[in-house]
Amino acid sequence: MSFNMKLGMATSLAKAESFLEAIAIAREVLACHPDVILAYRYLAAWAAIQGDMETARWAATKLLAAQSDFTIRHYRALSFLRQMGTWGSQVAEALERAGMPQR
Repeated sequence: MSFNMKLGMATSLAKAESFLEAIAIAREVLACHPDVILAYRYLAAWAAIQGDMETARWAATKLLAAQSDFTIRHYRALSFLRQMGTWGSQVAEALERAGMPQR
């Protein structure tokens, strides 16, 4: 199964509040594809929501190393995130708790 399909499944699991399963899939994707930046963003958010701040901060550090201009402000401005409603806000707040910069 492609990493995109796996991350899609993981997102569905996370939205169903099965964060441990979603986190395991994100880790699996990163083990095989460490250059997939999206997986670091997901892992940082889901781990922060789950309360695993060590993993959340590690993933946030990797995300910033790969995408140094990432900010919560920019992320919240993305049209797809605004369309996600409460879920989008929850993810953005979790990324901030993981250590992603506000601006």
